[in-house]
Amino acid sequence: RRHSTRDVQGWVDQLSAKQQVLQEGRIQMPYPANEQRTRTLLAHGRYESMVELVADVEPLLPIGAWGYEQSREGTINRELRRALLSGDDAGAEDLWVRANGNMPLWEWFADPLAPELFELLTSKMVGVVANGLSRISLQNALPLKGFSKLLQSLLRRHKTAALAAISAREAVFGGDHQQAQSLVAILSKDDWVYTQALVAFVGHDIAKAVALYARALATERKGRGTNKLVPLAPEAFFLPLAFLLSSQKSRPPQALRLIKLAADQGYFRSDLPWSGWPHLSRLVDAKAELALPGAHPVAVLIEALSCWWRGLDLDGTERLKAISKARECGWNWIADELANGPKGRGLASLRTVRPEWERRLEALVETFAPAKTPLPRTDKRLAWTLTTYGRQVHLEAREQVRRKTGWSVGKPIACKRLPISPDLPTTPADQALIKALRSRTYRSYRGYPETEYTWDAKVAWPALAGHPAIFDVDGQALTIVENKPRLLCRSVEGGTALSIDPPFDREGPQAHAVGNGYEVTIFSKQHARVAEIV
Repeated sequence: RRHSTRDVQGWVDQLSAKQQVLQEGRIQMPYPANEQRTRTLLAHGRYESMVELVADVEPLLPIGAWGYEQSREGTINRELRRALLSGDDAGAEDLWVRANGNMPLWEWFADPLAPELFELLTSKMVGVVANGLSRISLQNALPLKGFSKLLQSLLRRHKTAALAAISAREAVFGGDHQQAQSLVAILSKDDWVYTQALVAFVGHDIAKAVALYARALATERKGRGTNKLVPLAPEAFFLPLAFLLSSQKSRPPQALRLIKLAADQGYFRSDLPWSGWPHLSRLVDAKAELALPGAHPVAVLIEALSCWWRGLDLDGTERLKAISKARECGWNWIADELANGPKGRGLASLRTVRPEWERRLEALVETFAPAKTPLPRTDKRLAWTLTTYGRQVHLEAREQVRRKTGWSVGKPIACKRLPISPDLPTTPADQALIKALRSRTYRSYRGYPETEYTWDAKVAWPALAGHPAIFDVDGQALTIVENKPRLLCRSVEGGTALSIDPPFDREGPQAHAVGNGYEVTIFSKQHARVAEIV
């Protein structure tokens, strides 16, 4: 007989009421009876057969009894498969959330593609499974032969927004932009916004694509409750590229922040599509750190565009491998873009290719041009709150506004914004102070990336000296002045004694509290040599 999870849970509740089983994360006998029963099974050679029996019954047990909490992924996988194929949408959704979407869908439905299994799914689960297979294929460059035809038949049968969006995504990568546009026209403005953005981007409507990408990203981050989110949808592979091509001044910096966030979270493996993102930084900063070449066709295309737009060429072997892999996966659009090269009418035409001589001339002009010092803003400023812990310092920046009654209290500025936000009213003194900021990204015990910020005292104290807007935690202004070390000579019996005041310290600048502020003594290399002599 085929029983439901509800049936089995009812039996477990009855046995629990009679104290014949315990429910403590898993179902088991009371401890003395359990020990005795196990010894009996071992003595009679029946233990292995009991384990096999449990393996057969296990998929029917409630997930809280034998399941993911006990690190038995096979259980939750079998239970999810049963829920999917039996039309139990509620159970399938619950199990999907518990497993965080890490299900072997590819092995179940696509290795090889099994259209007959889709006949057993509900309309809702057809969309969920089809989206999962499409994402696995696109993110890992795995061929999925016959999938587009299967999507067409499923769409005629179910006619859901999810299937229309997934079909549009597959049509874009397959090179049929006209079909993608007709499928996206079915969607409402709030459905599958990433997909609508991708179709607009491929159609060279950059303004529309940027607006849609920005709205989709904001909605996803709000739903997840974090701004440190990298969009992983296949339609978002080209999101930073669209932002860099935007005419809005705020979008290119946003693209660079997103690229840095993806690097911090470890998405730049060569076999992943996001590994092409770092190459885009060269479009903004010619001195940006070089990224490793990618192996994923999408990453190779993004890297190629970055090279072409800078008047360079991509390695021919790398390009041919990517074209071959894209053809194998049925991604004719990616393959055609790479094959057409910098003179194609596709994405390469979205930006003017700059000749090598023009870039070199601009570099020369920048090298010999006089440095431009930004004029200080009088209506806004950064005020810094200083806290000291022994030799360590901690700084908090606040953006203040000048009013009739004086400077406002100001709003705190997050440390991560200080080095990258061009809209902050920083002065050369502030910029010198920001150079002391250090960051370290690590994975917490929950597995999530976290970033902590510290201040390098050796760099911070020289920058603090003479800064006009330093305050203590009570809001009182601090006066921090630089004190140069002195060589003292005094007569002693039998000769002259030499000493350095204050004593030389190899750990870096010394700060001493004096009145309502600090005196900072900075030792140079010359002072270090004198100290060795003394």
